[in-house]
Parts: sequence; C-alpha cells; structure tokens
Amino acid sequence: MSGRGDLRQLVAAAMGVLLLASGCTSTPTVQQVVIAPGDDWQAVVDATAPGSTFVIEPGVHRAASVVVRSGDRFVGRDGAVMDGSRTVEDWTRDGDRWTSDGVQPTADEPRGDLQDGWAQHGYPEELFLDGERLLHVAGPDDVGPGSWWFDVAGERLVLGEDPTGHEVAISVVPFAFRGPMTTDVSIEGLEVRRYATPSQRGAIDALEATDWIVRGVDVHHNHGVGVRVDRGMVLADSRIADNGQIGVSGAQSSAGHDRPIVVVNNEISGNGVLRYTPYWESGGVKLTHAEAAVVHDNVVVGNGGVGIWYDLDSSGGVITDNEVRDNAAAGIFYEISDRGTIARNVVTDNGHDVPADLAAGIWLSNSGLTSVTANVLVGNVNEILLVAAPREDFGHPVTGNLVVGNDVTITDGFVGLSVLTGDSTAYDPDVNRFRGNRYILDGCDPCFFWDERVDTDEWRRLGNDTDSTFTQETSS
Repeated sequence: MSGRGDLRQLVAAAMGVLLLASGCTSTPTVQQVVIAPGDDWQAVVDATAPGSTFVIEPGVHRAASVVVRSGDRFVGRDGAVMDGSRTVEDWTRDGDRWTSDGVQPTADEPRGDLQDGWAQHGYPEELFLDGERLLHVAGPDDVGPGSWWFDVAGERLVLGEDPTGHEVAISVVPFAFRGPMTTDVSIEGLEVRRYATPSQRGAIDALEATDWIVRGVDVHHNHGVGVRVDRGMVLADSRIADNGQIGVSGAQSSAGHDRPIVVVNNEISGNGVLRYTPYWESGGVKLTHAEAAVVHDNVVVGNGGVGIWYDLDSSGGVITDNEVRDNAAAGIFYEISDRGTIARNVVTDNGHDVPADLAAGIWLSNSGLTSVTANVLVGNVNEILLVAAPREDFGHPVTGNLVVGNDVTITDGFVGLSVLTGDSTAYDPDVNRFRGNRYILDGCDPCFFWDERVDTDEWRRLGNDTDSTFTQETSS
C-alpha cells in the first residue's frame, strides 16, 4: 500500500528509536553467531552473552525453538525456515486408512471456544501432507482423503490417504520464540511455520515482553496465534497467513501503558481457519488493554473472524489506511474502548459468515469518543454500526462518537445506532453524530437504523447527516 504521510513518518521514526535502543545498529562489541540447520538453538544462545546477534543460515531448521534474552537479535538469511513439526514415517495400513502409533500429545485436553463439531481443533497438533494442512476430523469414522484424526488417549494418528512417497509431518513444538520479561529483542527475515502453538499463544510470542521488533517475517500454518504482541512491540513488513486461530493478538500487559504496539505494512490473510468461534478470538488482529496502539497500512483479508479488533478498555487506538476485505465477521470492531481513530480504511465484503446482527464493516460496541472518518465501505453485511449493549462487568458510554466524511454504499444492510440498554441518551444526534458522509443507496430499504429501521427522510429529520449526500442507485 502507498505511503500515507505524517503517520508513516511517525511510525518510521518510532521504529528507528526502538532499533537504536535495542542495540541493532552496527557495533564492534556485539557478538555474532551463526546458527545452521541441525543446531540446537537454545544451546547456541545459552553459550553466548545476552545481546548477541544470531545469523540464521538458509535451510529448514526443524524443531527450532528458543527462549531469548534482552537485546538478542535474530537475522535470517534468504531461505532460512524455522519449522515446528517432525516427520512421521512409521505407518501401517488399516483398510482404506493408515495409522501411526506412539505419538504423544502435547496437551491433555482441547483449549479454546470452538464451533460445534470442531472441538478437536483445540488440540495444538496438526498434520501436514507435503506441506498442506489436513482437516482434523471428529472421529475415526470421519477420516477420508485430505483428513486425519488424533486418538489422544491411544497416542495414535489415523490418516485418510496413502502416505507412501509423501512427506507427512506433525506439528509438535509449541513456539519458535518466547521471552517473558525481556526487552529490545529483534527478529527479522525468517519463515516460521507449523508450530503447535496452543490457542492464544504465538509461534512468535512476546507475552510479557517489551519493545520487540519483528520485521520481514513470514509466519504461517501455525496452530494458535501467528504473532503475539505486547507492550512497545513493532510488527512490520511481514506476512502473517493461514494460522489456525488468529494472525496477530496480544495486549499491553505490563504496568503503565507508555509503549504503544505498532502493526504496520503487513499482509494478514487467511487466518482463523480452524473454526474457533469468531467472536471468542479468531481472525486477523485482536488487541486488548492497548493504549494508543497503531494498526496502519496493512492488508487484512480473508480471515475466519474479525479483521481488526480492539477490545477490553483499549484507548486511543489508531486504525488507519488499511485494506480490510472478505473477513468472516466484522471488518473493524472497536469494542469496550474509547478515543479511537478509524480513518481512511477501505472496508469491503465483511461479515458474511456470522449472523447479520453481529456483522458490520465498521462496528463500535460499548465504545465512545471515537471518530470514524474518510473510510470507504461497500458490500459489508451492515456498513457502520454503533451499539450500546447490556454489559454488567464493564463498558464505555456510547457517547461522543463522530461518523464523518465516509463514502458508504449500502445494499441489504444499514448504517446506524442500536441501543439495547434502555438508556436513550445515545440517540441524541449531538451525542453521536453522523455528518458530511456520502451515501450510495443500492438496494437497501430502509437504509438506516435509529432504534428501528428508518428511511432517509426520517434519518435526516432525526438530526443525522443533514449535510450529507444521498445517491439512489437505479438498476440499468
């Protein structure tokens, strides 16, 4: 995506400061160590001083995993691949199926909120045939071509097609990188694939870490989270794709939200394929308890859940210049948070795999003081939706939201506000304002919602979009 001016310059400057702080500039005092395929990563790292630079040689680094120290830097050369699986070669034919015994599970029970019939995806192991993920079915009778079943109690794999002449690999290693309480770690230029990451944990996992920089990585086909972020982390110029639960997730878990998370210029696509419940935590990006977190200039497409999601008392979120397309649930979801800026995003064709009342291109739920500005929306189930829902535990007043200057095409759905709490304050058009938008009305009837579905005349009579334009699309 193209450069976007001041914000991109700000992000670049922030990255430069973090790189300088992490010791990633050239200096004769930094120890450089080469890691080759077959090396024990943890042993190599433990034999060096903290703050060393590790150059990763090309090739497949099978079962590579490391707990890092503050200041460590990992730089992959072209073709350097970290792979969290091991091959399975001992197969026995059993009718039209093949079995392999003695495979110990890494978890005693499934984890996560999964859709009906998909509980087996709560186990972190996955099976790959010639690099392609196989479907983990519910039981042995369901196994056929392209699928498998893990008899966890019996430590047996059941495969639905002949493995002869093919590479069969099972993911077994729970993470590639981890480092609680570390700071200033840098990871770049690596492919990270096929890790048995539990749900809500990352193949690259910065949980309880600070100021990590992850750049130019290709993180794909891991089970849970591709990259887990935390306080002060920068994730940039990377591809995060086809991970089972979600592409990017995390929170600012350290005390004092003074180091924002930055997610910039990434492709985040095809994540959330293992049928985790979309509004549990599945899809492209989810950040919680995040102060001033930036999600900017990313392509977020085809994820099996929400595209970009801020939740749980996030504040000051900046969601700008992203392409958000074809995600199963909401495109951009700002929930139980405040003071957000959602601007200049192109948000199309989201929400078609969840109930219509849980789907929108841009959806603010129990959130306030947020601007939705200069976005382009078309083809979403609903387009822009503000909701005040009953929440006994927490929530922000749905007040002070501004929806202005957007280009919106409305087809079957609507733009509007729904209050489910009985408090009508949010319906004051001076409390939540729709102003200066440009609408194309293409099949919707009526096209707006203000306690109920209302037509354009009623929408404006209620004080909304009095200075906006409305174009009625007619069939040719």
